Amino acid sequence: MLSVSIYVNERLEEVKDKGVKERSARDDAPASADASSTHEDAMYTIMALNPALAGQILE
Repeated sequence: MLSVSIYVNERLEEVKDKGVKERSARDDAPASADASSTHEDAMYTIMALNPALAGQILE
């Protein structure tokens, strides 16, 4: 179960890194800044809840 939790964490980090790279590849328009802020907020929430959700995901 620990290895699955580690795997899920690694995959979430990969998705986060991909999103950051894609965001930086876009132009810095004001609408893009709002979207990136929302994306960062969502990723923070997911990463914060990951330990609590990992057990429920695996069940």
